[in-house]
Amino acid sequence: MGGLSEKANSLKKIWRNTGGRVVVVDAGNPLFRKKGHYPPESDEFITAATIAEIYTLLNHDAVAVGANDLSGGLDLLRETENQGLPWVSANLYDNNGKPVFPPYISKTFDNLSIAFVGITGPSHSDSGDFIIKDGGEVLADLLPALDKVSDLIILLSAMPLEDTVGFIEQSPHIDLAIAADDTKGNIIPFLSGTTLVTQTGNRGRYQGVLSVHWNGSPLGIGTSKELLTLRKRFKTINLRLNRLKTNPSDANSKIEQIAQLEEQKLELIGQIANLEKAQESWGDRNNVSIYEHRFVPLADTGRTDPQIDFIIKDTKKRLAAKRTQ
Repeated sequence: MGGLSEKANSLKKIWRNTGGRVVVVDAGNPLFRKKGHYPPESDEFITAATIAEIYTLLNHDAVAVGANDLSGGLDLLRETENQGLPWVSANLYDNNGKPVFPPYISKTFDNLSIAFVGITGPSHSDSGDFIIKDGGEVLADLLPALDKVSDLIILLSAMPLEDTVGFIEQSPHIDLAIAADDTKGNIIPFLSGTTLVTQTGNRGRYQGVLSVHWNGSPLGIGTSKELLTLRKRFKTINLRLNRLKTNPSDANSKIEQIAQLEEQKLELIGQIANLEKAQESWGDRNNVSIYEHRFVPLADTGRTDPQIDFIIKDTKKRLAAKRTQ
């Protein structure tokens, strides 16, 4: 529960500063630190229920179901959903073949239609009351139709980062992907194709804040500017290779350097080809959607939320009393 009170205070400040123009999401795994099977009387289950209560109070717009979140069973998640926590998962199904939670949640902000799609990672739970389908296959079926009725598609992926990037490579419809890879910490936003990818480290140390000025164009820099940058880099590498190869003495002594430059050259060729393909498909848009990003260290704020403080203290008292029984 560390950092939740500071997070609540931070979110309230953002709400005040933006006039309430805020979207609050979580890409998954907020309830349990690790996969397992925790019965209702366990400390882990009680703590998870408290975290879910606090998340509901923080007015999340969508929370992806992570594999860790399944460690308390589906009943816990369904109960917290009934209490107002907006779980979302496109690939979590019950044994009857029906989705356990909505595959996506659509909301409208300032006349902008946003779809939040959740993907659940593989679980080691032995409960046997759910099936986790292949995320890539589910997204391939879901996103084309969803793209027609959405201005912006945000993927909340509780998968390893490389799998999340794989989803993006398979689908041109994802505008923003927020990952929840518990093997990694904060990930500074980067572009995969025309999709922006980022992650905030778990365990409540940071609050990730992404401010977007959306105009319908992909996030990041325009293709013309990026292509120019890549082509300049390609030209520089070519010049270095030519110098090395035309000087036999240098070439013999710098075989490893030549191999590295050749590898970089091939990678650039692929990046340039992908951007040129993207430019053909959606045209050059120099007026891109600008974004600003920061990670707020919650421990440094020194400010907490009284209501959340009370809930956390009460839970800690109950846990302490249970241990003395």
